Amino acid sequence: VVAVEYEYGPSEERIFQCEIDLSDGTAPVHRWTHYAGNFECIEDYGGQSGTPVRTTRRHSIGGVAILDQVEESGRVEVRASWVLGDHLGSTEVVTDAEGAVLERLSFDAFGLKRNAETWADLPAGSVQPRSGYTRQGYTGHEQLESVGLIHMGGRVYDPVLGRFTSADPVVQAPENLQSHNRYSYCVNNPLSLTDPSGYSWLSKGFKKIGNFFSKAAKKIGRWFKQNWRQVVVVVVAIVVACVAPYLGAALFSIPVGAVGSATAAGVGSAVVSGAVGGAVIGGASAAIYGGGTREILRGALFGAVSGAVTAGIGHGLPWDSVASAVGNFGAAVGKAALHGLAQGGLSEIQGGDFASGFVGGAFGSLSGSAMGYAGDRGYFGGLLKDRGAGGIVLRTSIAATVGGTAAALGGGSFTNGAISAAFVHLFNDEIGGLSRKQWIREGREGGQFTILENSSADGSKPWYEDPAAAYIHGLCNYDAAFEAAAEKYGVDRKLLSAIAFIETSHGYYDFLKLGFEDSILPMNINTSYWGDLFGTRTELRNPVFNIYAGARMLSLISRNVPAGTSMAGIATLYNNINATKVSNYGKRVESFIKNPFHSHPTAPYESGFELESKRGGGRRCMIGR
Repeated sequence: VVAVEYEYGPSEERIFQCEIDLSDGTAPVHRWTHYAGNFECIEDYGGQSGTPVRTTRRHSIGGVAILDQVEESGRVEVRASWVLGDHLGSTEVVTDAEGAVLERLSFDAFGLKRNAETWADLPAGSVQPRSGYTRQGYTGHEQLESVGLIHMGGRVYDPVLGRFTSADPVVQAPENLQSHNRYSYCVNNPLSLTDPSGYSWLSKGFKKIGNFFSKAAKKIGRWFKQNWRQVVVVVVAIVVACVAPYLGAALFSIPVGAVGSATAAGVGSAVVSGAVGGAVIGGASAAIYGGGTREILRGALFGAVSGAVTAGIGHGLPWDSVASAVGNFGAAVGKAALHGLAQGGLSEIQGGDFASGFVGGAFGSLSGSAMGYAGDRGYFGGLLKDRGAGGIVLRTSIAATVGGTAAALGGGSFTNGAISAAFVHLFNDEIGGLSRKQWIREGREGGQFTILENSSADGSKPWYEDPAAAYIHGLCNYDAAFEAAAEKYGVDRKLLSAIAFIETSHGYYDFLKLGFEDSILPMNINTSYWGDLFGTRTELRNPVFNIYAGARMLSLISRNVPAGTSMAGIATLYNNINATKVSNYGKRVESFIKNPFHSHPTAPYESGFELESKRGGGRRCMIGR
């Protein structure tokens, strides 16, 4: 007669086993096992009490290596062994440290031990032989050879019956009839499935997931212990980037949203914000790393220079205009190159590595541009567009990681590259207000897109204006669309239709497919610059949709200009959102509204658009009227 008892801990884990063998009819034989994670202490008392006759202290390493310390009769033996398993995790072979086979085990489909050499069944009613090296057997679970059972954690399993000794409290797959026998093992599919917990054959996947997160948490903990200073510096930097613009706005008496805008005050406030923020970050970084007063002041000085230079490059140059000329990618590469040169030079001045600083600064800038592109298109659920602290943390972390990794791959310092990248991103993409383009993209109001009148702007017809192109595009057929779109978005219909005429008569090249298809007529919506904000390229090729998109853009611009801004000024911004004074284009639109071609029968337009628009019952075209 053999009895096995268990004690369990607060998390229902096994902590103690007591095995009592009364089979010889005399003194009971005790075997105690203490469990502590991957460690077991096995005490064999034989028929005695008090001091065990043999004590085995067993360390299991990764489930594949076992280190035993066996103490018996005053002798201590240390032995190492390897455990090799099959596809289900069942133990098949135990070898010593040199690879010599110590023991072979074999189990049938439902876990009953059999002859390892011949696979023949063991004699009926015989006690299963106990392994001298491991307690783990069928699918890696603890073998209870003395009672012929297997402890699977949540429940005990009988390999003779191929059934658990108690019911599963959960029906894992109600649609599978096998699951409704709650004593069955792995829905009677033991060669493909295992039950790691004793409760569910589905738990294997959950166990792997749990192990993954557990290992990840440990690695993160070790990394944080080694790099907590960098983490603190990044946190300080993010806080400063959120607060510094308010100081810059106060010094220049502008709204905080205008910090970094395309005005002298906007650029100046961004540079001041960058300098102050950089000084705080540089000084704090030196202090966190244990520097004295001299090091802290030096860090603050270089931080101020770095912040000011970074903000100056990011906000002081007309990058939106550059993007209009060479495309978003070209502008991003140019900005990255300047940031790389600046950060590389500053790194070398401070005694660091130019290459690491350059790579970090350049990739920090490029990652910022890439995240802006992805955010504009709503990728990653809008996380990259979040203007709150969480969004700043996410974007800065990505930029620092990209910059540091690029520097390390280039043979430089990860830390230097990450710091340069974080600086560039914070003072280039996070500090300050939104650009006009961003302001439009986010549908904001009150941006104060100031545009000055320009007495030298020429509103006369340029040589390349071709009214025939407007006829070819059939603008007169869309009078109703202009009317409805203007009413929907609250814009002036005459301004909307006049812009359509000017864009069409100036943009005939698009109709001829000469490579300018990013700007789609009749409203000349530039998808290369605006992305899909006003519609996809396919949608915008529908003229009515295109007119509505132009009306929406015009509405967004109109809501962000000061009261009293002229039609010439609004039209100029439609043509170039970053313009600061009225252009020839804007003046031409205004001139056309005042003197639409079809009100002058003898005007030069008589030969093209106007004559065609009069055919078919004398319908008057309402473009510009």
